Amino acid sequence: MGHQLEVFDDATQQSTGAYGAKVFYYRGVILEGKMELDAAYSDYVWVHRDEAVEYLSTDDFLYLHQVFGGDSDVVGYQSAQQLVDARQS
Repeated sequence: MGHQLEVFDDATQQSTGAYGAKVFYYRGVILEGKMELDAAYSDYVWVHRDEAVEYLSTDDFLYLHQVFGGDSDVVGYQSAQQLVDARQS
């Protein structure tokens, strides 16, 4: 669905030997059952669209919230911006 390049600070670049990381965003729907990934995959998180505000910058959250379905059902709020404002206060 989308991706972004995260550039590491100098200390992280030196300790990891990497310039940065590519972060990929996907929209998924699990119809039934439980999704289990191989143990080799440990750097991921499954969140509802409205929970992503806890993991992303405000700009990234507002953009991806719109890409993943807009303000159709922001739980308890009239818009994604109101959700961001509530989390920051």
